[in-house]
Amino acid sequence: MNQRLTLAFAGSYSSLNTDESYLPPLAKPYINMRGVAAYKYQGDEVSTLQAQAMWHLNHRWTINAFYGVGSTAEEHNELFEETVDAYGVGFRYQIARRYGIHVGVDLAFSEDQGTAYFQVGTGF
Repeated sequence: MNQRLTLAFAGSYSSLNTDESYLPPLAKPYINMRGVAAYKYQGDEVSTLQAQAMWHLNHRWTINAFYGVGSTAEEHNELFEETVDAYGVGFRYQIARRYGIHVGVDLAFSEDQGTAYFQVGTGF
């Protein structure tokens, strides 16, 4: 596109296939996206797709916007029948130009919640 705009994409898929009937509650895969509480949406099959746009204002400051969609199911063919959306905005400040280290804050929202994230790095 141009030197001031960066687009990033991420996708994930997790599956649990076991005959074990006594698993701890946190053993199942879960939707892991900014704006969605960890372990809130779990299933034997989990998939997420995310996109982020970063606008570089100058060599130190960047603003970003992101969107993601995720789904959980007990069977593979049920994935994305029901989805969870999350979106948000944030900024990054490059604290160490020599090493390319960025810190910042993201404000993320989903269907029933919002939260702030303090980030080191890009967010994915």
